[in-house]
Amino acid sequence: MKPTLLSVLFLIAGMFLLQPAHAISGSSLIVPESTPATEIKPVDKPIDPALNAILVQQFLKLTPEKYYELTGKKMKLSQKISLKLAQWKIKRMLKKGKTVDLMAMRQKGIDTSDFNIAGFLLGFFLSLIGVLIAYLLDDESIIKWAWLGAGLSAILWLLFVVL
Repeated sequence: MKPTLLSVLFLIAGMFLLQPAHAISGSSLIVPESTPATEIKPVDKPIDPALNAILVQQFLKLTPEKYYELTGKKMKLSQKISLKLAQWKIKRMLKKGKTVDLMAMRQKGIDTSDFNIAGFLLGFFLSLIGVLIAYLLDDESIIKWAWLGAGLSAILWLLFVVL
C-alpha cells in the first residue's frame, strides 16, 4: 500500500512540475462576469457593497462542477488550481477584514510569472542546502522557489516516513 500512495504523490508532484510557468496566469483565472462587455465597465460604475458581498460568497462556493453546470465548459487543471488559489486569497482577505473587489481581482489574476525551475529544483532535491545556494545566488525569485521546493520535499519526506 505504501508504494501505491507514494507513486500517487509523486504523480501529483510531477503534474505540478510539468505545468508551464504561465499556466496559472490572469487569463486562466475564472471569475463570472456580472455585466456584459457592452455595458459600463466596473471601474466607471462602483458596485454596491451588498451586491459585492453576495458575489464574493457565490464565488467562494464555486466549484469546477458548478462552473461546468453554468457554462457547459470543463475547466483545465491550471484553471482549477487558479480558482482554488483565488478562493484561498479571498478567504484570507475576508479574515483580515479587508474589502474584496472581484472585478479588480479578475483583472489582476494570480501572478506566477516569476516561477524559477532552477530554484525549485535546488530546494526540492538539495533541501536546505539548496536554499543556502539560492541565497548565495542572491536572486529573490530563486530564493522564493527554493523555499517552496524545500517545503514540498519536506512534506513528501514526512508522508514517506509516516506511511
